[in-house]
Amino acid sequence: MVRQYPHTVSYSISAPAVQDNNGNWVPGHVDTFELPGRLETNGAGRVIQSSDGKDIIYSAVVYMPFGEGRVPANTPVTVRDEDGNVIGSGNNLLFSKGQLNRRLWL
Repeated sequence: MVRQYPHTVSYSISAPAVQDNNGNWVPGHVDTFELPGRLETNGAGRVIQSSDGKDIIYSAVVYMPFGEGRVPANTPVTVRDEDGNVIGSGNNLLFSKGQLNRRLWL
């Protein structure tokens, strides 16, 4: 059977340290997310444009199911196959939340 999202996409977002009401610093925390996805490599050397019009040369695009949330720009992302092997990694170059899915480019 073919699975639409056979890979696992993982990334972490760090919250900065903050001061409490007494002026004491409270260390930030790290939230780690894992989502189903599908990585497709950019074998044809395609180029996309960012929102500011600059060309982006990417190595892969990752498709994920539609849902809430956004992967911040420059967030390190790792994609693993069904056996847990890393098949792609890099910083999120561009993120798109469409009507049917979410995409990010590495």
